[in-house]
Formats: sequence, structure tokens, C-alpha cells
Amino acid sequence: SLLLVHGRMNYRRLSIFCVYMFYINTAMVFSLFFYSLLAEASGAQIYQFFILDFFTVFYTSLPLIAFGFNDNDVARAVSAVTPELYSAGVERAYFTSETFSRWVAEGVWLGILTAYVPAACFGWPGIS
Repeated sequence: SLLLVHGRMNYRRLSIFCVYMFYINTAMVFSLFFYSLLAEASGAQIYQFFILDFFTVFYTSLPLIAFGFNDNDVARAVSAVTPELYSAGVERAYFTSETFSRWVAEGVWLGILTAYVPAACFGWPGIS
């Protein structure tokens, strides 16, 4: 029961946790990178320091905690009597290079949007 139920759920959750952390950090780094390009490397900050701390504490940890409590793709009773469900872990179905690449690409896209959409809304500062 412990292996079939909690081991399968743990593999799935850890796979999602790993790619989500790369996604969040990629989005943060690329938003800062693209904003520095937009600000012409002037040293202007897109985020204040307390916002970075708030982002790290709440935006990265709370969604994962909520996901961990609410993530049940099948009932525990079904998982305990169906060992075929555990084959996704053996085949490494949830953590693949394709999944990782897709999440990182979405993080880069979010970084681009985070830097350029507010700048476009406020009239492209630094461009006359």
C-alpha cells in the first residue's frame, strides 16, 4: 500500500515540483534580463527587494502546498489495487526532457511578457 499509493503520488508530485521551480526561477530571471535590455542597462530595478521576497515566499511555495494537498488523480483505494498505475514512474512518464523544456520555454515567455507588456502599457520608457 505504501509503495503503490504514496510512492506513485510522491513521484508525480516531485516531478511537477521540480519543473515548477525551474519555471518560476526562469520567469524571474528572464523578466529581470529583458527589463535590463529595455532599460538599456541603466541599473533601474523592475522589482523592489520586498517584492522579490514576497514572490519567493508566496508565489513559489503556496501554490505547491495547495497542489500537494489537492492532487489526487485517482482514489487511494483504486491506486492500492491497481499496480499498473505505478508503471508511469518506472517509465519516467512525468519528468521528461520534453516536459522540462516546455516548462522552461513557458518561463522564458512569461519573463518576456512580464518585462515588455507593462513597458508597452506605460509608453516604452527610454524610447523617444
